[in-house]
Amino acid sequence: MRKRRRLLVLGLIAVFLAVLLPLALSQQLEVDTYTIVSPKVEAEVTLAVATDLHDSFFGENQRELIAAIRAENPDALLLVGDMCESPDEMDGVRALVGGLAGELPILYTTGNHECQGSEDKQIKAALREMGATVLEGDSASLGGIRIAGTDDPLCLTRADWQAQVEDCRAQDGTFTVLMAHRPDRADSYATGFDLVVSGHAHGGQVRIPGLIDGLWAPNQGWFPEYTSGLYPLGDGQLAVSRGLCKSALPRLFNRPELMILRIVPEEE
Repeated sequence: MRKRRRLLVLGLIAVFLAVLLPLALSQQLEVDTYTIVSPKVEAEVTLAVATDLHDSFFGENQRELIAAIRAENPDALLLVGDMCESPDEMDGVRALVGGLAGELPILYTTGNHECQGSEDKQIKAALREMGATVLEGDSASLGGIRIAGTDDPLCLTRADWQAQVEDCRAQDGTFTVLMAHRPDRADSYATGFDLVVSGHAHGGQVRIPGLIDGLWAPNQGWFPEYTSGLYPLGDGQLAVSRGLCKSALPRLFNRPELMILRIVPEEE
């Protein structure tokens, strides 16, 4: 009887693991939509956010990722850093940008990985050639909003990075989005922006629904504050994407994410 009970328990554990592990370790693309309401906009603007691709692929020539973006019909695609590792390892981002160039505006800012080998200038040049707009402390207008972007701090001196952030701040009451790779620098973005869009945290790597929203993130350490979704920040909000990387440390209950941000007018 005892042996039979033990076998039953082991069998139940095996079934549980067989069902749970594929779910926990799934790398299937997930599309998550967030809505930001503002009196500063007169018409809806939809932004697709891709961060931390790290040259990962979603189907041949990024077929699945491109299809997911097209299905949301965004007004622009924001590439918020760590899209590749070096100018020689850009196949993933080349396929993504090449597949969408000409269909919608594509805006790019650097992450720490593009800057680590001091090859960010070559990466930027390649993306410009493909049709992306590279933001380096400047901005672009889109549908009544302003989208600004700053380089990753690793690309610049501290003074130059701070100057870029300052140049990006809103000055005329226009709804202003800041593309800034690192959410751990949130204090620097707390004024002058209606929405800050970041990545870098990889969703905290390990997520357990209802218990842990992220175990560890770069520059935030254990049990990080900013890992996924929307957070209040000053007079605006901080949007942190879990990113698209498949090849970093194991992701647990943390599927790669395409973030969709819908900026809508405030109802009267």
